[in-house]
Amino acid sequence: EDIIQANLDAAIDLRDREGTTPIEVFQIDDGWQKHWGEWEANEEFPSGMATLAEDISAAGFTAGLWMAPFYVSTEAQIYSENAEWWVRDDSGLPILFSNFGDNNYAIVDVTHPEAAEWMQSTVAAKKAEGWDYLKLDFLYAGAQSGQRQEAVTGMEAYHIGMALLREAVGDGMFLACGAPMLPSVGYADAFR
Repeated sequence: EDIIQANLDAAIDLRDREGTTPIEVFQIDDGWQKHWGEWEANEEFPSGMATLAEDISAAGFTAGLWMAPFYVSTEAQIYSENAEWWVRDDSGLPILFSNFGDNNYAIVDVTHPEAAEWMQSTVAAKKAEGWDYLKLDFLYAGAQSGQRQEAVTGMEAYHIGMALLREAVGDGMFLACGAPMLPSVGYADAFR
């Protein structure tokens, strides 16, 4: 939090310098959360994420936040409490992704009504906190082939998930990151 606040002060200083290109968005990337799937401020952000969004907005910037909504860390409590929420392989085990060997992540099954509602409401809660620019990353996970509660293809599941995310972001900015480009058209406002 202290580092982010110092960067916010620097951004204000840069913005106020004559002849500089104006900064519009001040976005927090990966590292603020407890775990992927536990989208709450970790111990490094004692004031909480809503306070940080307020500070960024008060400084005149659009508050931006990174999330990976289709993935949940196997270390997150939500993972262990909801064994049926994850996309599975042919043997019935959750399909796991390892991000640089750092952790393992399961894929949210958006055809499971409770899992879908949880994912959507989690993103919507961040938007309600004042994060008007959401960088939603690792979205290709939503298109992963595998066994889901409903018999859909990976791409059909991707469209279900992206519709949920679009609704959650509402009138905010939805930046799709790590996503299949053409299937993201119509859901996201921008693509990285």
